[in-house]
Amino acid sequence: MKELSKITHDMNEHERADYLSNLKIKIIKITNTADKTISKIFQSIKNNSLSYQQKYIVLFAKQMNILKEYKNIGNTNITASFSTTNLRESIHKSAEIYGLLHTLFNLEKVIKYSIKIEEHKDINNDPNIKLIHEFISILNIYKNLLMVKITIKELYSSSENNTIYSVSSLEAIKKIENASHSMSEQFVQALSADAPLSTINLTLLFKHVNSPDI
Repeated sequence: MKELSKITHDMNEHERADYLSNLKIKIIKITNTADKTISKIFQSIKNNSLSYQQKYIVLFAKQMNILKEYKNIGNTNITASFSTTNLRESIHKSAEIYGLLHTLFNLEKVIKYSIKIEEHKDINNDPNIKLIHEFISILNIYKNLLMVKITIKELYSSSENNTIYSVSSLEAIKKIENASHSMSEQFVQALSADAPLSTINLTLLFKHVNSPDI
């Protein structure tokens, strides 16, 4: 029997689900100060054109010094780089700008505490790409849950950097105070915790957050 010590591209769905059921993910709680900063930025750009928003976000990312190489991504030893091109792809794939701004503001933690949930071959059969790795990370913004999807392209060539193709905020936000009657007590407690990092089982998370992009 195959040892389920990590996600592999040749796993069947049952093996993948069994592996993920034993994993826990950290929920990154956003501080009041960080939320006020992001809210102020969002209010200043939300009524501008998409082109203006994209230029602002690229400038914001450069000022935050997040366009760089990241090592040991999530629960793996993968190293990959995040560039301006990757950022533009992230803007395109994100459900909305507010969530993306929070994601970028906390990108170091988003990447550090992410969990790999899938790997597969490139659907376009690009000869340069060895594997596609999919990660998720979770932000708790005032008891609103934001799921972030990270897609990494692992290349065959050792002379080229793997790329963080996109870091996209998904439209999978739940207001805890309005939905707690339908959620398990463990789930509500995890998202209501005062600690900067609380932990939740992936099975429990997917039970309550069902995004078509995951």
